[in-house]
Amino acid sequence: MKRLLIILPFAFSLLLFACAKKTAFTSSIREKYTLSDAEIRKIQFFTSDDIILLKSENQSGRETKQGELVVSSKTSEDRVLIKKGTPGVIISQKGNTYRISFDTDDRTLPFEAKSDFSAFYLTSDTLIGNKPTVRYGTNQYTISLGNSSVFLQFKLKKLKKYKTNDQVVKGRKID
Repeated sequence: MKRLLIILPFAFSLLLFACAKKTAFTSSIREKYTLSDAEIRKIQFFTSDDIILLKSENQSGRETKQGELVVSSKTSEDRVLIKKGTPGVIISQKGNTYRISFDTDDRTLPFEAKSDFSAFYLTSDTLIGNKPTVRYGTNQYTISLGNSSVFLQFKLKKLKKYKTNDQVVKGRKID
């Protein structure tokens, strides 16, 4: 029983150190590990937070009906929600911008690093009326406020191997 109490904490600590941690993906990590484009395409990426994309359409009209003026307005809103931790893959790269797909039909979002030590953050394609917008599939969406702090993460597992060779010397006697 005592042996089991000694072994369990040791085994548990090995599990803790062997687990991969989600880490922000940066240009400096790419350079530190000299990752090629082919290697980067094999990395599973994740979102650091929720992403909400909005597309609104407003329609208004007026008509006269039975002597009355009828004014109508209709608003439809489409939302795309990509939850925190959603897995994604790189579809393309242009300069320091990666297009990441979180969907099976290859709709992508741009992530860009502003500097070597900066994470790859969700960025907009254009600004329309001071609102950041992005093309997602065939539609143009507004990036919900607060989503500019979403960045790419990946799992980094560091394995350290330590090997020792013990040799027991028996001693030497005089002949």
